[in-house]
Amino acid sequence: MIFDPEEHEKAKALYLQAILGAVDEAEKAGDASPHDAALSELEITERSGLSRHLVERLSDELDQTGLIQCLGGVGPPRGRSYCLRACVKSND
Repeated sequence: MIFDPEEHEKAKALYLQAILGAVDEAEKAGDASPHDAALSELEITERSGLSRHLVERLSDELDQTGLIQCLGGVGPPRGRSYCLRACVKSND
């Protein structure tokens, strides 16, 4: 399999859209906690239309960069659970 950077970026965008869609849904429902918008790898697969293997690879990549944070090891068939990492900047 040849690595295609453009296809990789498209897949990453679909992955993040799946998570951001869940965040939007949680906000509209009035959920205050970002953990209410957490998704398992299975849910990300279903929402994004990506293969499960690709979702797992992107989860690892985005977790290592600090963009998402693993909420805990959930075994098969759902996979790990992830949420966006919330960062608050202070002016101090």
